[in-house]
Amino acid sequence: MLSERDDVPTLKDLAVGYEDFRVAADWIKVQLEVVNSFCNTKAKLSTEQMYAISEQILALYDDLNLLEFILFCGRLRRGVYEKFYGAVDAQKILVSLDTFYAERNKLLMDKREEDRKKALEEELRKPGVNPRKLIAEHPGKYKTLERLYASDKGLQGIVKKVPDSRKEQKMLKKEDGTCNHRWECDEKAWNRSHKAVFKCRLCGEIRII
Repeated sequence: MLSERDDVPTLKDLAVGYEDFRVAADWIKVQLEVVNSFCNTKAKLSTEQMYAISEQILALYDDLNLLEFILFCGRLRRGVYEKFYGAVDAQKILVSLDTFYAERNKLLMDKREEDRKKALEEELRKPGVNPRKLIAEHPGKYKTLERLYASDKGLQGIVKKVPDSRKEQKMLKKEDGTCNHRWECDEKAWNRSHKAVFKCRLCGEIRII
């Protein structure tokens, strides 16, 4: 996604880098001049209007990077958002940018949520960790686990060691002999450790993320 390009400066970066917000405002104005001359309308935006729009854009949307703003101007020329009839309307430009910005933020949030789910799935595919072994091999390193196991209501009282039913016993192993895990988030353990604690309700294995 364009919004995740670290090699492309934002409008704010442009202003901060030159230590002058007018540099960023001038750059925005140049892009708007292309839109202004492109649209086949009688009335055009004046230089003063373009400066006013540029300053407002810089104040409200300074986290847009340069490629994103160029993309927006391209869509504006194509009439993807508001269309100009008879005059290039400053208000319609800002309304269009607001629509573009909302769409961009939704795509960004969806992408981050997708990345988070993928990372969680990758974590759950990793081999399970035996918490008792971790505590024994690294005393003092996993203090949260040590506190949980020292508590009367620790994880040993939460994790099921034996499947409850014949159906679950049949589900317990795959053909290769490994557990056919059924992961559940353990909310009680999560509340104590402040980490995501997952347990397999078949074999009792836990994973802490």
